[in-house]
Amino acid sequence: MADIAVSRAVLEMYKSLPKTGKPQAHEHTVLAGILALKQSPDGNGSLYSILSLGTGTKCLGASQRSPQGDTVNDSHAEVIARRAFKRWVYQELEGAMAEPSAPCPSPQWRQRSQIFSRLQTGQWQLLNGVTFHMFISQAPCGDACIYSAVGVLRRKPGRGEATLSMSCSDKMARWGLLGLQGSLLMAFLAEPVYLSSVHIAIRQDTYSKEQAAMTTGLQHAISGRTRCLADRTQSPYRHTQPAIYLVPLDLEQCGLRACAARPVPSGMSELQRGQRDVGPHLQKSVHPFAQQLCWSVIKACLQPLPEFLPLHHALNTARLDLENFYALPRGLIWQRKAILKQQF
Repeated sequence: MADIAVSRAVLEMYKSLPKTGKPQAHEHTVLAGILALKQSPDGNGSLYSILSLGTGTKCLGASQRSPQGDTVNDSHAEVIARRAFKRWVYQELEGAMAEPSAPCPSPQWRQRSQIFSRLQTGQWQLLNGVTFHMFISQAPCGDACIYSAVGVLRRKPGRGEATLSMSCSDKMARWGLLGLQGSLLMAFLAEPVYLSSVHIAIRQDTYSKEQAAMTTGLQHAISGRTRCLADRTQSPYRHTQPAIYLVPLDLEQCGLRACAARPVPSGMSELQRGQRDVGPHLQKSVHPFAQQLCWSVIKACLQPLPEFLPLHHALNTARLDLENFYALPRGLIWQRKAILKQQF
C-alpha cells in the first residue's frame, strides 16, 4: 500500500466522523491512526482496515494521576491511537474465542478473525502477511523534532506542573523494541505486534527542502538510537526498524486545525483530556464510554477471556512479573515511577 494511500485512508476516516469533539477553526490538534494491511484473497492487491484513531496534545501533571488507574495520563494522539489499538486487539481476541454464532467485532474482515491464529499452546499468533502501519499528522514530540541534542530521552512538558510521561518519540522507540500490545496482552500472544511503517505528514511547500533531513532524523529517533539494545533483547522481543515515509499534505483541507481526543476502533470509545471531569467547552462531547482507554477498564477487558494466565498470577502480578518487558526500558534510562503508578 503506497504511503500516500495509508495517509489518505486515515484522513478520510477522520473526516467522516461527526464534528462533535473536533477542534474549532482557531484550535490545533494532532491526528494519529493505526491500520492493518493484508493481501487480498486473489493476491492482486491489498486490503486495509483502520483499527484506531486518536487526536490530542495534552498530558496530565504528576499530581493529577489517579491511584485507581481511571485517568489517561498521556493524551497525545499517538498514545491514544495505540491505546485504542490495544482495545481493538482485546475485542478481536474475545470475538475469536467466542462461539461460531457470536457476532464478529471486526466485520470488515468477514470472519471472527483473519488477523490471529491460535497455536497449540493456547496463545495467538499474527497471521503471515498481516502488517500494521501508523499515520501521524506531524512529527512526534521529543527527539524526532528537537535537533539541538539528539538521542536524548525527554519527558513531556506540562502547563505549570511537570508530567511523568515520556515523549512520543521515546514511546515509539520503545514500541519498536517491545511492540504495540503492552505487557498484559503478551500473556495471550506468542509474539509482539510491531509497526511495519510510520507515515508522517509534512507541509507541501517544505517537502522538497526538508524531506531528506527529516527522514533521517525520524529514522534515528524511532529506531536508530535503540539499535545498541538489539543484542540485549530476549525472545520474543526484537529490535525493529519501521519504514519512515514523509507525506506532503494540506492538513487544513482535512479539517485538522486541542485538547479533545477521539480514539475510534469501530466507534467503540471516546476520551476527553484524559480526566474524569472536563471543561465546559467539551461537555457536549462527553460519551458514556469516555474512560474506555483507562488502565482500570483495559484490565477489565481481560475478564471475559479464557484463563490463559497462570492461575497463581493475579493480573497486576502477571504484568509486573514480565521482566523481559521491563528490562529494556530500564536500559533506556526510562522515567522511573512509583510501583503503584507503573501499573497503568
